[in-house]
Amino acid sequence: RLARLEKARRTEIAPRIALGLAASARIDRPGDRAALLRALAMLACDAGLCATDMVGQTVERYADMVHQGTGDAATLSALRGRAALARQDQASARAAFRRAIFLESQKPLPQNLPQYALLLADAEPERAGEHVQSAYRALERVRPVLMPVDPLTEESRFDLLVRPVFERAIGTTLAVAGSDSATLDQARRIAEAYRSAELQNSLGAECVPVRNPVTPADLKPGEVLLYPLLLEDRIELLYATGDDTARGYRRMPPDRSRSRASIAALAQRMTASLSGASSDWEAASRELHAALIAPIVPLLGTDATLIIVPDGPLRQISFAALMDAQGRFLMEQARLAVVPALSFAAPGMRDTNPAIIAASLEKELDLPVGRFTRLEGTASEAAMAAGQDGVLLTDFDRADLAAALARRPASVLHLATHAAFNGRTERSFVVANGEAISLPELRAMLSANSLRGQGLQLLVLSACETAVGDDDQAMGLAGAAVEAGAASALASLWEVSDAGTAALMEAFYTHYRAGEGRARSLQLAQIELARGGDGQWTDPGIWGAFTLVGSWR
Repeated sequence: RLARLEKARRTEIAPRIALGLAASARIDRPGDRAALLRALAMLACDAGLCATDMVGQTVERYADMVHQGTGDAATLSALRGRAALARQDQASARAAFRRAIFLESQKPLPQNLPQYALLLADAEPERAGEHVQSAYRALERVRPVLMPVDPLTEESRFDLLVRPVFERAIGTTLAVAGSDSATLDQARRIAEAYRSAELQNSLGAECVPVRNPVTPADLKPGEVLLYPLLLEDRIELLYATGDDTARGYRRMPPDRSRSRASIAALAQRMTASLSGASSDWEAASRELHAALIAPIVPLLGTDATLIIVPDGPLRQISFAALMDAQGRFLMEQARLAVVPALSFAAPGMRDTNPAIIAASLEKELDLPVGRFTRLEGTASEAAMAAGQDGVLLTDFDRADLAAALARRPASVLHLATHAAFNGRTERSFVVANGEAISLPELRAMLSANSLRGQGLQLLVLSACETAVGDDDQAMGLAGAAVEAGAASALASLWEVSDAGTAALMEAFYTHYRAGEGRARSLQLAQIELARGGDGQWTDPGIWGAFTLVGSWR
């Protein structure tokens, strides 16, 4: 695992692999020893070390294990193919990979078949598209039954086996797409399957059943759906507009001057700067705007709504704070909403008479899930959110919340308390007085709560904690509304001062109660803070932290 981390950091990994290989000799169980040798040898080849003596000796050790009946013949053939490819012996590599594919396909669970098909694509570039599609089809067959983590290294199987196939399949499909609408739609379907798989992997498949995805036909005039795809060698932008739904998805010319790695670095820089109150965010913000937004600016009219399906590192950024060459923020040009995947989103409906339950917690707590500092001002914030007609719960506990939801159907639940969304279900919770409420528990409370036949429209999380720069935790935040059973969620990407949060929330609820939609209410609130006459809340580190996930109308 350390070797893989060093590879991601682009540092020297050979000593780490050598350490692992030496340690493997001390593993008693032959199956575990063989699995570790395979993982280390494959990783070494990924890092360009396949032609080294270290890998050659490892392959021979593995061959001895195969002869003794403890290794895997398909793995051995794949490793020999990779060694041949490193020697530029294409013919031997192709033969070895074909044998690996044949042997793997005979297994009840051919989990490595997608990987071997990708290797064959590398060895036979003239037929790469065909082999990548074979890898994708093989993945779709085995993905539902894959264990979420590797039993030996405890690494994510999604990262090791699933993600590479999806990314290659998307890139290969788009490489031959041009402007053909059918091929573009095929690429979009693969990308959507990828987003849905990511969300299910992050939260647990049992928590996020797939729904009917949003389509261009669901968009109204003025609404633009943006599907950015970050690939190893380029940036792709797919989009659809409500002004021309008949044409479906279209594609901007690929940007080959940028890559996934360069965009990830900009996203990290912008978010770290905004959340840390430094002034380094602006240059990164402008570059991200130029890469992701500038190409579609002509599509944004005077009353535009931009719905974004973010890819990987883009989940952590504040789209509202992206700045154009003229110094205008994106939230000044369009209403904004983020959806984790089209299969987990819907346009929603206007909440013209919101019924609000607002719960707050101010006290300091020491719980099994962590220590939580006192939150000043959350009681007054919740009172503002509840207003005269809403339900207010101060220093609430689980029973208080369950009773309030049972007594009165709500369209808005405002939680002014600590909350953490750290990926999978068991690590995501809302803090109550003396206890933590998991998202599945919250969903159970909400499932019995309905208003005019509708479920909860908006879940507001005003003091949530997301690890800055962590894609997994940003995905957890994006999935909060989905997992809790709400149509949408309003939450912060990083910690914001109590006073700044209260100012944003007060402005948001003023517009929301006046009948404005979710995205429009957030847009107006952010503009008021950013361009306020007194200048108190103009820092984008305050208003830019808040994002709307899910339904936007």
